[in-house]
Amino acid sequence: MFCRRCGASLPEDAAFCPRCGSALEAPRAAQQQSAQPYPAQDERPVNQLGLAGMITAIVALFVPFLGFFAAIAAIVLSGIGLSRRAQYRMNGFATAGLIIGILALLPTLAMVVTLFVCSVVFI
Repeated sequence: MFCRRCGASLPEDAAFCPRCGSALEAPRAAQQQSAQPYPAQDERPVNQLGLAGMITAIVALFVPFLGFFAAIAAIVLSGIGLSRRAQYRMNGFATAGLIIGILALLPTLAMVVTLFVCSVVFI
């Protein structure tokens, strides 16, 4: 390999000419690597069913009377979102909605069990 500016003989891995200091062309393999575009980002849509399930589950935690129905809706929406996770990105919303929906059901189920036990014992 030779310098284009001064014609000096250069080692193959040189980036600059030791005689004149001019920058040398990068090897073709390095040029081809840098010419490749960045990897494509994930083009799949956001899992909106999972997001709706998570929002509904959060609402179910804080709405005392409609919480049971909202928790059921959150579990259904999140479950559908999880079943279609291959089609969407950001599937953590669906997982969070399912977990929060189940947690929102626990106080209601505890209340129903308590009422049932009390009705059996005291009647």
